[in-house]
Amino acid sequence: MPPRGASPPTTATSSMRVSMNHRKRLSLLLASSVCFAASAAGQAFSIDFAADEPNQLINAPLGISITAVEVSAGSISYVSFGTTFDGVPAAQSSGGWMASTDPLEARNFFFTITADPGLEFSLDGVSSLVRSTGAGPAGAALIVDGEAIDSVSMPDEATPILSVAGAATGFFTTVTVRIAGYDDGSRASTGGGAFRIGGIEGDLTVIPEPSVYGALFGGVALLLAWRLRRRR
Repeated sequence: MPPRGASPPTTATSSMRVSMNHRKRLSLLLASSVCFAASAAGQAFSIDFAADEPNQLINAPLGISITAVEVSAGSISYVSFGTTFDGVPAAQSSGGWMASTDPLEARNFFFTITADPGLEFSLDGVSSLVRSTGAGPAGAALIVDGEAIDSVSMPDEATPILSVAGAATGFFTTVTVRIAGYDDGSRASTGGGAFRIGGIEGDLTVIPEPSVYGALFGGVALLLAWRLRRRR
């Protein structure tokens, strides 16, 4: 019941309220689409290493999760001294690096990038510093989604600081990045030495999955059609 002295709401008033509610919904949907479009800008990620715990410092964009770096066999230790990467802390693992001549089959460091539900991403670039000790691997390869996208040879015992870098084609909801150490024939080595990585960096473009875009713009189209009918 309306308060005493107050006029009951008219049909015109109710229609105005309905119209305002739909305008609000339309505005929210349009704002969401603008936010989704803005999210497509490139976003940086990084994994830094430290000699003290926590040994891995992971920086991931909104909507993305990145696992800690692991090694496919053996264990990881952490070093932080100037002769490794000019003072940049590094992750390392020893032994078994020359067991394979195929980087896709070789021992490797790896981590996984995963998008939140409803999102996907392109891997616009990823890079890592690499260095081998005297009896470490002769080659290093960057592998994304099972494909070697870059490799370098490390033929000398006094290997300089090198890097592997590249980008992947297409969009993913999850992808595993591997940095493999293997025998590329460029050095005589037992493989008992250490392989070190440091300073992993990259860029992602995060966008909604196609089904989310379809639902969003479908809703906008329905509201626009409703608005046009109301004006007739």
